Amino acid sequence: VTADKTVLCGYCEACRKDMPLYCENFNSHGCNMPGGFAEYVLINHDKVFAISDKLSFEEATFTEPTACAVHGVDRIAPRFGDSILMFGAGPTGIILAQLLRRAGGGRMVIADPPPEKLDVLRKGFDIVIDATGAASVFAGCFNFVHMGSKIVSYGVCAADAKVPVSPYEIFSQEYTILGSFAQTHCFGRALEYL
Repeated sequence: VTADKTVLCGYCEACRKDMPLYCENFNSHGCNMPGGFAEYVLINHDKVFAISDKLSFEEATFTEPTACAVHGVDRIAPRFGDSILMFGAGPTGIILAQLLRRAGGGRMVIADPPPEKLDVLRKGFDIVIDATGAASVFAGCFNFVHMGSKIVSYGVCAADAKVPVSPYEIFSQEYTILGSFAQTHCFGRALEYL
């Protein structure tokens, strides 16, 4: 089996509104409670998923990052054929890129942050994603958008990081700025994808 590491209270306002990811008492095994490297972990039965015989244990270890990417695709909601620029190609970024392509994404470019590599990309993309977790890279995403683009914070920046953003530009260009944090209830779909 594999287990969804999220623990939700079920009684706060967000849980009662069926918005579990916004649970006011959100906990996560391996983050703020014992996780997969603990000798014993108590997981509620509704968070445990059987692994298909078609998956090895090594492949099944990708269930949690894939579930996070499933949630990311849900948040981004790409339209068929959308052009996508993503900064960062770490393990979860690669999974997100694969899912975006399967969700109908069109032209996709995955780039490294050094500016000399980006000169060729100075055209607007429908969706621009920071999967690096570097605030400076997120700020640079605004250089690669056009009117109506979505700008996505997918990588984990430092909690105190700040970026300069023009509210007028967001308003006049009708940008959509999205975040994608963790996941809840995505393990089943992640296992189906794997």
